[in-house]
Amino acid sequence: MKILMTVFVLTFALISVQAQQQTATPAPAVKQTTAPAAQRTPVDGTADWDFFGFVLFPGVPSNAEWSRVYGIKLSPTVSAGYGIVGGLELAAAACMTENVDGVQLAPLFNSAKDIDGFQASIANVAEKMTGIQLGIVNVSEKSGIQIGVVNYIKDSPVPFMPIINFYY
Repeated sequence: MKILMTVFVLTFALISVQAQQQTATPAPAVKQTTAPAAQRTPVDGTADWDFFGFVLFPGVPSNAEWSRVYGIKLSPTVSAGYGIVGGLELAAAACMTENVDGVQLAPLFNSAKDIDGFQASIANVAEKMTGIQLGIVNVSEKSGIQIGVVNYIKDSPVPFMPIINFYY
């Protein structure tokens, strides 16, 4: 049963990395006019930073998708979005914000495009990891330090290594 669960989590993590590569959407165009505060996004450079962000589900509330949190982003389910977290992202199931400077903690799954800090979960996935991943399955495309049962860094000369793996 443990082997089956490990294979499932590893497969899910690898599929997630491939899906992120294939479905990468271009950033929305920069608006030339000033949008009302509620509609501003990090893309236009005018969005304010919040100390606390709350996400009920991905996309709920609607402003959570492009939020800029410098403090704590919290979710009772799954925390996700294209914004930035500078601090702690904590969720009851999974954390999936694209850019994190700090810590991602969730029991099932963590995913980030660019993380500078620490990920801890059963499965951790990052495109660019500058820091440490701690979990059963850890996947990174470019760099990082990984501690877990299955550790994979795509660009490393030795991509797969059990227990501990690192590449910078």
